[in-house]
Amino acid sequence: MKKILEIKDLWKNFGGELITSTERIPVLMGVDLDIEENNLTALIGGNGAGKTTLLNIINGFLSPDKGKINYQPKEKQILINNIKPNKVTRLGIGRLFQGTRLFGNLSVRENLLIACNEFGIEKPFYNLYSFRRYNEKMKSMNNRIEALLNKLESKELLNSLNKNVKTLSYAQQRIINLISLLLGDYNLVLLDEPTSGINTDDWEIFEVIINEMKLAGITIFLIEHNMEFVRKYVQTCYYMSSGKILVSGNTNEVLNHPMIKKEYLAIC
Repeated sequence: MKKILEIKDLWKNFGGELITSTERIPVLMGVDLDIEENNLTALIGGNGAGKTTLLNIINGFLSPDKGKINYQPKEKQILINNIKPNKVTRLGIGRLFQGTRLFGNLSVRENLLIACNEFGIEKPFYNLYSFRRYNEKMKSMNNRIEALLNKLESKELLNSLNKNVKTLSYAQQRIINLISLLLGDYNLVLLDEPTSGINTDDWEIFEVIINEMKLAGITIFLIEHNMEFVRKYVQTCYYMSSGKILVSGNTNEVLNHPMIKKEYLAIC
């Protein structure tokens, strides 16, 4: 199967310029990791293992000290080391952060419209001279949003489209973040603890969104502590501890590894 992301010998230390190399804190140490296209891959491990740091390097929020990240969408190969976050997004890599990242002063509909990747909408001068086309695009995006929410069978979100997004519960805001990624025309999405804050009442729609991503051909790479979700949906699993990948492979094999059962899952 084709790889969409290939990480080779990635290193990251934290510490200021005045701190000597021996005093810097190693966070990632020679990480090798492959993400296969149209697959769902999980990175598991305890707090402080370096998981979110890895996502931040892929996204361009941090620069690696050493190593390569090759992104390979649609027969292209792009070295994305040290590329700025906005350019990484433009290349087709989306991100769900911990917590919610929404425009709190806007409605649910406006947040979802911003998420839509439609040519011309964000170009004011283009729209000034093409007002009819702008209206057509806006109508098309609104129809797309409403069609998706109908497909998700979420009457509650449909009824909340014109409400301020801050009136929604934390779990619903997380779901809006996920729907935004589905609307954004991404090739690869990075999800940082996606089930965090999702209660049992919202679990069904969350699962539907993940399935819709898979049907849309979106590759998913996630950090997750919910092993029920990992067992149910994830094909490939990596276990990280102290900045190193210690075990990788088929999800069931990884979760049944004696060391992981003892040290991470606390199963004797």
